[in-house]
Amino acid sequence: GVDLKMEGRAWRVPGVPVTFPVLQAKVVLEENRLQLGDIDASFFGGLLKGNWTLSWGAGLAMSGNGELTRLDLRRIGADLAPQMTAEGDLSGSIRIAARGDDWQALWRNASAQLQIDVTRGLMSGIDIGEAARRGPGSLVRAGATRFDRLQADVGVDAQGVSLRDIRLDAGLLTASGQLRVAPGGEVNGAMVALARSSVSTTRVPLAVGGSLPTLTLSAGR
Repeated sequence: GVDLKMEGRAWRVPGVPVTFPVLQAKVVLEENRLQLGDIDASFFGGLLKGNWTLSWGAGLAMSGNGELTRLDLRRIGADLAPQMTAEGDLSGSIRIAARGDDWQALWRNASAQLQIDVTRGLMSGIDIGEAARRGPGSLVRAGATRFDRLQADVGVDAQGVSLRDIRLDAGLLTASGQLRVAPGGEVNGAMVALARSSVSTTRVPLAVGGSLPTLTLSAGR
């Protein structure tokens, strides 16, 4: 094999709308495998550190993992999900894997698992606080939800995006639940909002539906 040290600037990943302004890595090139270790890269306004492997022979296969630090959620949405309107600093971890007969098929078949932690954020098109305030029987469309922290386990594949074990903290308002986003932007899911005051706590189950960027919350009893 061949050992290299690599530095790239303004490097665009073939086949996907992702650009690394600066990327450094240790590279090992073998007969049928390319390994990038100790990746240290600027990524969507934040940092990515991790490892990535590409192998070939009977088709292509790749796998990778990394740690994400303070990515700009608005920039992620603009490049990867234009229908999504959200803000905040995203940190967490990512694992990615794929197989395919060629480079295009490799990315089409890619799947990723992330654990995300978003701070000082804003979600547009959904107003959880208003739905919790109005209470059971209400129907709230559009709006926005500002939060201090949002955590979730996220899965991404050709069938869409799933958000599991959502935990949202917005001061006197907290919420938990799960959502599924289809490739066309249709959203369905369920959440439970807890709205606290100085004298009581109100628990409101919410059904989530609609299409990005505007969603509807239906409050149950």
